[in-house]
Amino acid sequence: MKKVIILFGAVVAGMLPSLTMAQTDQSTGDQAFVNEAARGGEMEVKLGQLAEQNGSFAAVKAFGSRMVKDHTRLNAELSATAKSVGLTVPDKISAENKPSTIS
Repeated sequence: MKKVIILFGAVVAGMLPSLTMAQTDQSTGDQAFVNEAARGGEMEVKLGQLAEQNGSFAAVKAFGSRMVKDHTRLNAELSATAKSVGLTVPDKISAENKPSTIS
């Protein structure tokens, strides 16, 4: 029995680097998703604001308003969920995702 316990301990100890690496890989993938989702959500808010401000038709302005409302809520949910599992949320849109008319 003692040999089985020692053997089991050695196997588990040998697996720890793999388990740690798998956790790191998962966290890296999760962080990448959060980064992209946050940037995309923020861009949707900014585009909705542009539609509200510059739309010629009431339907366009209403749609822009809905985009702002919905994506602001979704961004807050993403942020809360990410923070609850120890991930960070970027606070600015990346340059490649920023529409040219948004400053």
